[in-house]
Amino acid sequence: MPEDVTLHTNSPKQVTVVSNTFIDNFMSQANGEYVKIYLYLLRCLSHNGHSFSVSEMADRFDHTEKDIKRALHYWQEHNLLKLEYNESQELIGICLLDPEHAVQKDADIISGTFDTTGNLAVAVNDDSVKKISHRTGLEPSKNEPAVPAYSLEQLATFQNDNVVAELLTITEMYLGHTLNATETNTVIFWYDSLKLNPEVIDYLITYCIEKKHNSIHYMNKVAISFHEDGIQSVEEAKARNSMHSKNYFTVAKSLGITNRSLIQSEQELIEKWTKIYKLPLDIITEACRRTIARTNQPSFEYTDTILKSWHEKKVQSMEDIARVDAEHNKNKFVQNMKNNNNNGNTPAAPANRFHNFEERKNDYDELERKLLGY
Repeated sequence: MPEDVTLHTNSPKQVTVVSNTFIDNFMSQANGEYVKIYLYLLRCLSHNGHSFSVSEMADRFDHTEKDIKRALHYWQEHNLLKLEYNESQELIGICLLDPEHAVQKDADIISGTFDTTGNLAVAVNDDSVKKISHRTGLEPSKNEPAVPAYSLEQLATFQNDNVVAELLTITEMYLGHTLNATETNTVIFWYDSLKLNPEVIDYLITYCIEKKHNSIHYMNKVAISFHEDGIQSVEEAKARNSMHSKNYFTVAKSLGITNRSLIQSEQELIEKWTKIYKLPLDIITEACRRTIARTNQPSFEYTDTILKSWHEKKVQSMEDIARVDAEHNKNKFVQNMKNNNNNGNTPAAPANRFHNFEERKNDYDELERKLLGY
């Protein structure tokens, strides 16, 4: 990938300006780290045609390049920028687009929203909801339950459910804006498909907002994890979050991260280590320690490589790590021996205090013949 990427805009303005449209319609829904990246792009446009690199942005924000690219793709999906590639599909440019046009595209896709009482104000097209769901990042992974695009008849039925109407009203109150179609479908999905208790949903939303995660996508991830963990009460949800917070704090501290919160991709890796690999926390912190020792930086990708290898080798304790290290050192020694033999070199015996001089290479039969005068 080329080191330099040219950033430019189709707007004639050459000052650092944050659009009110961006603040009102996009900022509150996005991951905080993504907002930082977008604001930095605006700052760079103080000089049009400013060149910079993805790696430079990663260093500036203490992220990985994958984190930066993920943020750029997020904003592209929301029509706030366009990524430009060459014939080799290498990123060569980023064009920031007018937020007003992005809002208009959303308006073209969604033909209605819900009012504060949960009543349907204008008809919503089912196919359009699917498009928005994909564009806003709610397209689930293969192993995740999908947020459905409810039909008009289904939505009308939910309107008459007092519990659903109250949930929608509470969600609007917490988020501070009228729910769009994607947000409405997602809240109904938590209640109807995931079967979460309304009190748990209420707690879920307040918990995410307190943690500065106002994105419905992030909340949906938490809701799905509640569902997978069988959470049925607020007490169970609090206990779960307490454990997760402990894991996040411990990993961040082990990697020397003290001046920022973990971004979503980092939290997802911790979830993978603890829930999929089922590794104890002391094993994870040991991998973090080795990451810092070998890279001198908090690299989640490097830590993930270590833990993936240990998971494949069935590591579950510090004794298992010692076993794996011993096997690794033995294999490395054997390989070095083979390499030396293949190169015609015989490894020298290690010197010690009883063997610290060069041995004489004498022919004693010849010396005996000379002594006897033969």
